[in-house]
Formats: sequence, structure tokens, C-alpha cells
Amino acid sequence: MLHGKRPFLVQKSVIAKIEEYIAAVIELEPKGIYYYLLSYIKKDYYEKKCFRTSPTSQEVMETAIEVGVSRQEITKLSEFLLAEYASD
Repeated sequence: MLHGKRPFLVQKSVIAKIEEYIAAVIELEPKGIYYYLLSYIKKDYYEKKCFRTSPTSQEVMETAIEVGVSRQEITKLSEFLLAEYASD
């Protein structure tokens, strides 16, 4: 849905749809990596635009850690996102 762009660069409607999808997958299977991805979206979109959001990216990150996101999952997601941005 980001089409190789950072969340900061897409429209709010796209961010809202992404958040909706992430919330749905978390409801089915609450994995730390999903919370981590949501935290990334919130940080890159809302915080860079100085918009308020609840929960904040930091609160979502704390949930990701509590649920159990691994360093390996974070690395893989980061590599994937960097590859997506580089291909645009």
C-alpha cells in the first residue's frame, strides 16, 4: 500500500487503511512484529507531521516488546523496508 514510499509521504487515507489492516491481523494473531510495524507507521507518519495519535508510537513499541518482537524480526522488517524504498 505504500508503493515503496515512506509513510510520511502518503495520504492519510492510506495510513488509516494500513492501520485498519494491522489492527485486524493483531486481533487474529497478536505478534510483536505487527505491533512493531504499527509503531513504525505511527512514528514516521504522525510524529514527523507533529500529529497526535493514541496510542503513541512509543506505547505501541512497548507493547511490541511485551508481546515479544525479536531482534531478528526487526532486522528483517528494516531490510525489507529499505529495499522497498531503494526500488522506488
